[in-house]
Amino acid sequence: MVYSFMKSIFSMKFPWPLWVAMLMALNMVGPLFFIHTLEAKVVLGSTLAGAMLMMIIFCRYGFVRLMGLGHIFWMPVVIWL
Repeated sequence: MVYSFMKSIFSMKFPWPLWVAMLMALNMVGPLFFIHTLEAKVVLGSTLAGAMLMMIIFCRYGFVRLMGLGHIFWMPVVIWL
């Protein structure tokens, strides 16, 4: 499941796989430096929730635009921060 998802991402044209990999790395590792703060926990939680939703959508429908719904968890975080 995760392997086929990553394979789909890295099959995109050049700048996009680099951009996606960079964002995923920063959003997963960045909050770990500040994990003692509430903000870092919320960012990490919203990242994981979005990733889970995207994986569910990917398993059910494949690599479709509907996967953008995973970003819905970021709306309250951006407003709050």
